Amino acid sequence: MFKPKRARVTPLTKIAAALLGIALATTLTACDSYTNHPSDGGLTSAEVQATLEAVPGIQHADAYSVPWYSPGEGGLGSSRGVDLLLWVTIDPEMHIDDHVGFLRTAMQATWSINDGYSPDGSVIVIIRRGADVDYDWRGDLETVLGHDGAVTRGHDVRYAFSGYAYPPQLAESDLMVGASDDAYTEAFGAWPADPIHVGAGLLAAGPPESVEPAAVREWSVWNYSFDDTSCVNVTFERNVNDLGLMYTGDVTVILKVDGDEHGTEVAWGEQCI
Repeated sequence: MFKPKRARVTPLTKIAAALLGIALATTLTACDSYTNHPSDGGLTSAEVQATLEAVPGIQHADAYSVPWYSPGEGGLGSSRGVDLLLWVTIDPEMHIDDHVGFLRTAMQATWSINDGYSPDGSVIVIIRRGADVDYDWRGDLETVLGHDGAVTRGHDVRYAFSGYAYPPQLAESDLMVGASDDAYTEAFGAWPADPIHVGAGLLAAGPPESVEPAAVREWSVWNYSFDDTSCVNVTFERNVNDLGLMYTGDVTVILKVDGDEHGTEVAWGEQCI
């Protein structure tokens, strides 16, 4: 596991805010201050880690308050803050039985981290093992947090930590759930959250069952129209197996809009479409 001393990360929200400020008022001066708003309650990183590691089935937990600094473009729009990060590793002979409950517990635990520095940036949960690599967490995240969050895994994870001085070494199958501190405030209330209680039924014995087939993971939809015709162009990224090799079986892809079938295509093994 990684233990950053002076880690640095650049939240996308702050980049967007900086660019917006430059576009609207080029006379704005640089701002790199961080205002801490300490609060009572919650648990220290060490206490959160100990609480989770006491749960049967959780092999290891790492909790951090991570300072970050973004220099901005030429000093304009520079900013700094503190992220909260929790990394939970599940015993290989256990699996997550209640995905929504486990995700909510992990996110609340992250939001309870209080090392004396108020969060300002991203709140990140990393889950190693416990669920099939192809399990779709997006619906669970929407149930727990709403729309303001992102589920990332595979090759895309490395971009999320491009600003860290000591980036975590994640495996292809590791899951990362990230959201802004504002999204957590809206979902769980003011920081820090109360200390968590891990209820029964979140984990169960035995490795997770495989989701078959390992096929399509990400979808992107592009809407465009001309004349009186409206069209939807759908592309997708093929998945890979646990060894990092492309899935070789044929996959039938069916496009449905509001329950109505609009087309069927077959993606052949090792063919990009």
